[in-house]
Amino acid sequence: MKKIISLLVIFVLIPVIVFAQNNNVKTEKINLKGNHVIGLNLGLSNQTTNVTVDINNVSTDMNFQASLSYNYWFTNELAIEANAGYLASSVNSNVTIFNVEQKTAVIAPYYLGAKYSPEALSISDNIRPFVSFLVGGVTGSGTEEKVTLLNVTTEVYTESVFSMKSGIGADALVSKLIKLGLSVDYMYMPDFKRTVGTRKNYSGVNVSFGLGFML
Repeated sequence: MKKIISLLVIFVLIPVIVFAQNNNVKTEKINLKGNHVIGLNLGLSNQTTNVTVDINNVSTDMNFQASLSYNYWFTNELAIEANAGYLASSVNSNVTIFNVEQKTAVIAPYYLGAKYSPEALSISDNIRPFVSFLVGGVTGSGTEEKVTLLNVTTEVYTESVFSMKSGIGADALVSKLIKLGLSVDYMYMPDFKRTVGTRKNYSGVNVSFGLGFML
């Protein structure tokens, strides 16, 4: 939670600092209409990162998230967005005298929707606040292996559910080729039928930093 709060502070401060630095410098306004943008987004999800080690058990839960995104700007304010990536993962190993168990899981969301960046709310010519709304799904995949004195069993499972995501953020158009962005979004999903990783539901707030290349 402290990491998310820190990123939110950065999210607020960066546009202010950039605006202050460029307040007396005339910059060329960059037009988004007709641009294709491919982006890499890295950040933190609302999950808790845990590493637990004891005599019989080793477990790791990661809250790092990453995704690739694509935007096409129909106008200077409205774009279509496609987004897919990785949200969370977990690894758990349990060893006893009679058996060995290992469980792994990965959560992968994917979305399609729209991004709206009104020019009237621009902080400066090339710092553009935006809102987004996306719909899609979340797939949870996992493997459970168990080794006993008598046999070895392996179960592989995959489950997908509907999901949607809405967010706010700001893009800084550094040049006609590169943009930087910060965003805060809320992802909603119903429960998986079974526990995937450490939980059945991964809904929550996510914060990410993005690097985009405009074509």
